Amino acid sequence: SGFVADSSDCNDIDAAVNSDASEVCDGIDNDCNGYVDDDDATLDQSTRVLSYWDGDGDGYGDPSNLVSLCEIAVGYVDNNDDCDDQDSAINPDTPWYSDNDGDGFGALAQSVMSCTQPIFMVADSTDCDDGDSAVYPGAFELCDGLDNDCDGVVPNESDGADSTCPGLSCLDILNQDSSSVDDVYWIDPDGNGAYEAYCDMSTNGGGWTLLLKTVGDTDLDFDDSLWTNFNLLNETSLDRTATNAKMEGFLSLPIDELLGCFPTQGGHCIYADPSTSESAVEIFSSGSLQIGTGFNGEEYSGWSWQPNCKYFGINTPYNYRRARFGFTSNQENNCSSNDTAIGFGLGPSGHSAGGERWGSGQMCLSTNCTQGEIEEGFPGLLFGR
Repeated sequence: SGFVADSSDCNDIDAAVNSDASEVCDGIDNDCNGYVDDDDATLDQSTRVLSYWDGDGDGYGDPSNLVSLCEIAVGYVDNNDDCDDQDSAINPDTPWYSDNDGDGFGALAQSVMSCTQPIFMVADSTDCDDGDSAVYPGAFELCDGLDNDCDGVVPNESDGADSTCPGLSCLDILNQDSSSVDDVYWIDPDGNGAYEAYCDMSTNGGGWTLLLKTVGDTDLDFDDSLWTNFNLLNETSLDRTATNAKMEGFLSLPIDELLGCFPTQGGHCIYADPSTSESAVEIFSSGSLQIGTGFNGEEYSGWSWQPNCKYFGINTPYNYRRARFGFTSNQENNCSSNDTAIGFGLGPSGHSAGGERWGSGQMCLSTNCTQGEIEEGFPGLLFGR
């Protein structure tokens, strides 16, 4: 009793396991053929599991790529809910956001989860105003008091960043944003159209608009017509490089102050406050204008000058040596023979001059000059504000 003539049982404790049993997916060698859950003729197919390939690794399977095994294979999942198995960002848990203004950017506040894109919805959620199609990330910033590009910053209406938001001047831009740095900005002083101008936002309080540059050669001397006409010269040279140039600001910017700086002279500058609110072309087309008395504090030890007949200002009037903007003087008290001239637009008057002409520089043509006889041109930058 309890014995049989057959010796093929591989598990004499479990009656469901024997050589005549059907193999099922349970991790046991049910039919005693030496293999666990093998796919042979005895396998009970109802115990197998359908597995779907998850090519993009998002946890959702491709309904067209499946296998039937006793357990889910590596790279497969137990669902077929993916609608794009090449893109992990597209699955039933993909959020879609309302794009009411049709600009291609959605609003975070209104969203649904869906494998397929619902109508009037997009995958982007970065729109900061879903009711205005002109407002979205990367949009062109306009002078409308709105954050058009959704960067969290509402620009000043005249920040000079582009032609649609020009300032009245460099000083106007600096007054609106005290952190403005030396750079090229858009300005429109007279309402006749915006143009680019170089702005010095740091020297002497900042807000200076570059009007004219000289390399320091014989061009742009006192008699050069560019001081009084409406022509421009190299007006796209909007930086501090030494060249001869006359910018649009020379013609249209109302000026109360002038600043002339000389980079190769230790950065020394001369300053005048004509307070005319005229453009530079109007100022230099007018007569002489003396600023203060003497040199008005513009003496500089690096230059050679003489102590008498001192005149500082615009279109200096005395003969021999003259300046469009700067100062002249004389050793004797004969103001008709001034032989020192320092500043911009230097040139002789009343006698033959030879090479005594500079766009910017200094001339001291007398043995009585403090540093000896000097005739030198050097680069200059003329600013207004």
